[in-house]
Amino acid sequence: MRSGVVAGALAYAALAIGNGYDRLAISAPGTASHVPSLFAVHALEVTGEAALLSNPHSAAAQAERLVARAPIEPSSTTLLGASRAASGDDGGADRAFRVAGQLGWRTPMTQSYWLSAALAAGDTRVAAQRLDALLRQRPDLLSRSEVLAPFESDAAGRDALFERLLTRPPWLEAYAGATDPATPAALIARRLPVLTMLAGHGIVLGCAAIAPALGQLLSAGLTSEAATLRRWHCPESAR
Repeated sequence: MRSGVVAGALAYAALAIGNGYDRLAISAPGTASHVPSLFAVHALEVTGEAALLSNPHSAAAQAERLVARAPIEPSSTTLLGASRAASGDDGGADRAFRVAGQLGWRTPMTQSYWLSAALAAGDTRVAAQRLDALLRQRPDLLSRSEVLAPFESDAAGRDALFERLLTRPPWLEAYAGATDPATPAALIARRLPVLTMLAGHGIVLGCAAIAPALGQLLSAGLTSEAATLRRWHCPESAR
């Protein structure tokens, strides 16, 4: 009986070590390919995401294994959807992302997929909701002009974006300051009107929040536009 207890303890220890090694793949992606297949869950997610651009068919195969291992994890079906989309399987991607959406909206790739789908369908209001959810997780995306261009470049998109900004999401101040340094003209054409609309509705962001955008405009010699931005969102400085 004692030998059975020892064997059980050893088996439990081996399982704990294997699971721990699998979790290590999240913080140390280089270890993912070395995790034994018996324990690979997080490792499949890491290696699958890495293969998305270079080998989407391999990523899809790994995603299918991941779904079999962890079927209720949103990240599993999200990876499956992304790999199918990258492989050109639009129908398969849609089915996978529908399941991922039902399991949870916290995965950025799922949000991105349904954001794009809403824009393609012309539903800017739903697209703005998905954008809001995405930016709550990834506020760093605010500095990428292609993420916001579909909203800031179109009247209906601006209205939908403005509606979300009126709720004062946690990325509101970052929105005012995060800009693409290479395109100050885009700030004028797209973001400045939205910021002006916010100020007109009583949401004044303050000098610190607009400082990056203000500096970009001034560096580009756009003093009139900088003065407009300062007047609306940093009135104490304008005075």
